[in-house]
Amino acid sequence: MIWSGKDKKSKPKTNTDYQNELKSFLSTHFYKLPEGVFQIDTPGFDREKSKLLLNNHKELPFVIRNSSKTGCYCVDYLNSKGEIMRWSSKLTHPVKQLS
Repeated sequence: MIWSGKDKKSKPKTNTDYQNELKSFLSTHFYKLPEGVFQIDTPGFDREKSKLLLNNHKELPFVIRNSSKTGCYCVDYLNSKGEIMRWSSKLTHPVKQLS
């Protein structure tokens, strides 16, 4: 019998799964990964802090955040219009962050 996926619960994602999703996103959106990418694990690190970092450090293409609760990663970055976008392994596509 072919398993359809409907009769069993999907396995919870591991930290390795989240890291692989993150690497996949970065490699498709940022062709050359820069040195010194920020890794932020601080729970209080919100979109305002991302906005300050991205606007004040033009050489910084994105900010990576990691949820201490779920292990899920998100990436805040500026698009070509200067808008802060957020990608998360919980989202199907990047969304614009409200300022």
